Amino acid sequence: MPIISVKLTNPLPSREQLDAVAKKITDIMVEDLGKNPERVVIDFTEIPSEGTYFGGKSVQSMREAAAKAGK
Repeated sequence: MPIISVKLTNPLPSREQLDAVAKKITDIMVEDLGKNPERVVIDFTEIPSEGTYFGGKSVQSMREAAAKAGK
């Protein structure tokens, strides 16, 4: 039974988007690894962007800078 953990910074995508991604991940497990789709577990976890860093900069501060720059 594959257990797949997907961590995303807040906010999480919409339920419809998560459903579509979960389906695609499940399809890969079934088609490429021969797993039973009923046994594929996918866990989407929301993590705070202000506590996630790239190169010493928080995702939150990077988003704020991009918004100010109009990106």
